Amino acid sequence: MRLFPYLLLLFPATGFACSCAWTETFCAYTKSYLSWTEGNTVVARVRLVKFANASRQGYFPLYDFELLEVYAGEAALGDRVSLLGQDGGNCNGVIEHYRIGAEYIVMYPNTPDKYTTYYDDSDVDNPYPIVDLPGCGPSVLTVDGWQVRGAITETITSVPLSTIRDELRECLGELFPQENPNPDRPRATGVSILPNPATTSFTVQPEEATALYGIAFYDMLGRLIWKDELSGEIVTEYRVSVVGLPAGVYVLVMQTDGLRIKEQVIVQ
Repeated sequence: MRLFPYLLLLFPATGFACSCAWTETFCAYTKSYLSWTEGNTVVARVRLVKFANASRQGYFPLYDFELLEVYAGEAALGDRVSLLGQDGGNCNGVIEHYRIGAEYIVMYPNTPDKYTTYYDDSDVDNPYPIVDLPGCGPSVLTVDGWQVRGAITETITSVPLSTIRDELRECLGELFPQENPNPDRPRATGVSILPNPATTSFTVQPEEATALYGIAFYDMLGRLIWKDELSGEIVTEYRVSVVGLPAGVYVLVMQTDGLRIKEQVIVQ
């Protein structure tokens, strides 16, 4: 029986060989990561675009995410990142009941290609930076429509998506980044596409009134379908017709004050 722990280390794929102190809430876990990495941690709203085992030799689970909104850390809207999950031998996390296209709030160390695993590297080409998905506490919250759900704090398990930034600011305190500390760097704003999928039209709804300089619609081959040049007018919503377009996946690109926001739209 005394050999059992060592057998787990020798055969990581057959058992979980990680030991770490569990943190109960997303806020507490994020706070510890921000302190430990000296602020080099990303907290963002993301969309899951793919899940794959990127290894032919063992289990190398990768969650591929597109960043939709950044609350903390050095990252840009539209960037994609691969988060390495639990491989049987590391202390990384697992996203249970994941769904492609679903949105989440995640936190992860901003250390591309410096991840912990029993396998030295993936033997399948991966186009995005790989980082660990922390697994010693809740590092993922679920975005369910307009609500964020999960163990946010000891007393809060659900908040409106529009208030999650304020909740993070309150629970993280001085560790939460200043609001737009660099005046030359515009602050990101979230955008909703309703309905999506769309049949005849959809409406673009920024989370807050936004200066819009241009909007364009592309197919998945990068071909421009149409565009509208604007002059920085403040908009709270923008209606788009898709009548006559073939069913498929399209990309909506919006140019705001210094930011390009990309959203995927499905036409049925």
